Amino acid sequence: MAQGYSYTTFAAKTGTHLDTLYDWEKLYPEFLEAKKTAFHQCQLWWEKQGIAGLWQDSGGEGPNRNLNPSLWIFNMKCRFPKDYRDVVRHEFVPGNLDAMTKKELIEETKRTIEFLEAEIVEESKDAQKALPPAKK
Repeated sequence: MAQGYSYTTFAAKTGTHLDTLYDWEKLYPEFLEAKKTAFHQCQLWWEKQGIAGLWQDSGGEGPNRNLNPSLWIFNMKCRFPKDYRDVVRHEFVPGNLDAMTKKELIEETKRTIEFLEAEIVEESKDAQKALPPAKK
């Protein structure tokens, strides 16, 4: 993983099923600690690629090829969401409530409820993604 490979690739290279690795994490604290260290090394490798890519020229092949910034950003957000996730801050700043008609107030309340329901759905999807894969 210190060369940027994923945990799944580690499982494949060692000939170990991913579920077994997850079981070992629960049984052996030192294995879990080693995994965490490997993830830090993986993130370091990817960050180095991004830094190196910032300064490369457009030579095309070899060490001077251009970094694909969209691909790099997407990769970082997916692999390391804790550090690279887009944070969107939503604020409800109502207008002058006293100046709103009852109908406007009801519509604003409906929009707010719809927004909050959508946020709950997104958080639920994120929680589902965080669950370990089901054993086959």
